[in-house]
Amino acid sequence: MRGTLSVRRLVPAMNGDEAFALLNSPTLLTRNDVDTIVTESEIGLRPDGEPLYVLIKDALPYDLCAAAYPLTMSAANATIIGGIRAIAAGAYLEPRILKDGSQGRRNEIPFTPRLVGARNGMLGFFEKPKCHMTAFTANNWERFEEEVMPLARCVDEVFRQYLPARYAAQAEAASLVEPRFVIAGTVFSTITTNRNWVTAVHTDSGDLRNGFGVQTLLTAGDFEGGGYAFPQYRVAIDARMTDVLLADVHQPHGNLPIIGEMGQYERVSLIFYLREAMMRVCPAPRPFAQGGTAAR
Repeated sequence: MRGTLSVRRLVPAMNGDEAFALLNSPTLLTRNDVDTIVTESEIGLRPDGEPLYVLIKDALPYDLCAAAYPLTMSAANATIIGGIRAIAAGAYLEPRILKDGSQGRRNEIPFTPRLVGARNGMLGFFEKPKCHMTAFTANNWERFEEEVMPLARCVDEVFRQYLPARYAAQAEAASLVEPRFVIAGTVFSTITTNRNWVTAVHTDSGDLRNGFGVQTLLTAGDFEGGGYAFPQYRVAIDARMTDVLLADVHQPHGNLPIIGEMGQYERVSLIFYLREAMMRVCPAPRPFAQGGTAAR
């Protein structure tokens, strides 16, 4: 499908070691960290010819996005403050301060004004401590099935069309996972929801390394910014509602600032992926051997 998209051949502004060094300390991006903001459908190719991102504009029906918006927004119910995703939050973990003023044993992200209102959550399935449906999904299963799964299947089809080789690798991996822990009709096990969270430079972990990052946005109200930026290439992708962004989440990336009045907008990003550990922790049943019994 590459022939149907404009191609941008990317030139790095720093080498890989320099880009990954940005993860060693909190690194928040600004508009000055990018030269280009992509607003139309295109594929961005690294110098080795591998895709860094693919933006497909207006790839999803609006009604599917609107239907999924309420539940996915509610799923992002964990505050970033008090969590442990320090690199993505652009913060250092500090001991929890207890009500009596003493320090607790757990380290967490401390109160940070810019993280007020930022939340995340998880839909679908997870492998720790053993394979299970996330609690929010279980408590809202009928709505998940009716409101979110149609969107997930549509996103899945866009992934299949525009990055078929990466899709095939992920489909093969998904076939090795017990089917009840894969979102039916897709190559995804899990959807992470990030609500109004401007992430610092980070890389994603836990997802299939030879797959690809797949996401869309559900939004309301007025805001600007929030682009998905790769500082090594000084490029950001401005995806909007109904768009699909395929991105190499294992390369350093983060968000540009969101410009808008708090409480007057909502920006929920949905990241669809297959958790790599599920092939090991939640393996698909082995087929019966000819003339024998199923391997155990």
